[in-house]
Amino acid sequence: MQPAVEAATALLGYAFSLHVRQQAAFVLSECIKCVATAAAKGEAGVAAADGAALVGGLLKPLSEALHKEKELEPVDALLSVFLEVLKAGRLTGKALLSPPQLSGVVELLKQQLHADAKRREARAAAVDDEDDEAAADDEEQLELEWEILLTVTKP
Repeated sequence: MQPAVEAATALLGYAFSLHVRQQAAFVLSECIKCVATAAAKGEAGVAAADGAALVGGLLKPLSEALHKEKELEPVDALLSVFLEVLKAGRLTGKALLSPPQLSGVVELLKQQLHADAKRREARAAAVDDEDDEAAADDEEQLELEWEILLTVTKP
């Protein structure tokens, strides 16, 4: 498990492919689920503290990657890791986050919701600008066609 976690953590900031960053978050999510499930069942000598230790060690790199990420798909994947942590804790009955860590995750989610609202506003403004440009292009095209019609109909 440790090599997979280390490799995925290193790939969270891979600059050349958003798909790689997205899949790295998915791998971390699955590792957390595996450790939490094994700890809940007492399999292979895995204890509940192992799941909490894994999550505790991943909170900082995940948070940093989330703050740096600009693309929507990796952001969603990173946020899904936090969701999986919460689900795994609830389903196994073992707390994977301490109260201060949980407060930090909630604050991080609030920040991401705020950033998402800004992204939506920027997209809406960009669409409005594109509509204005398209309308201006259409008007120019109509004027050009009108001039051609006037030229053709002149005796």
